[in-house]
Amino acid sequence: MSQTPKTGRLSSREIDDFLARPIIARIATVKPDGAPHVAPLWQQWDGEAMWVIPRSRSSWFENLRLEPRVCISCADDVNPDHARVTIEGIAEV
Repeated sequence: MSQTPKTGRLSSREIDDFLARPIIARIATVKPDGAPHVAPLWQQWDGEAMWVIPRSRSSWFENLRLEPRVCISCADDVNPDHARVTIEGIAEV
């Protein structure tokens, strides 16, 4: 029996359940020259905010200090037709 992927928006509960899984996120930041920078990282979702811990010399962390706009994408890499969540906002460093 095949399962048809859900289309459209996830509910708040589905988002919380999805982000509670051990999924590698991708963070997109803006470099000083204006070019995009994307890096993989581990994330922790608390139901309201996404927490990430950078290495002290992470390029993306330095980018956030200069330009706090950020986009984080979480997707199921094993089942790419399944859920994915994208978060856009202003990072607090």
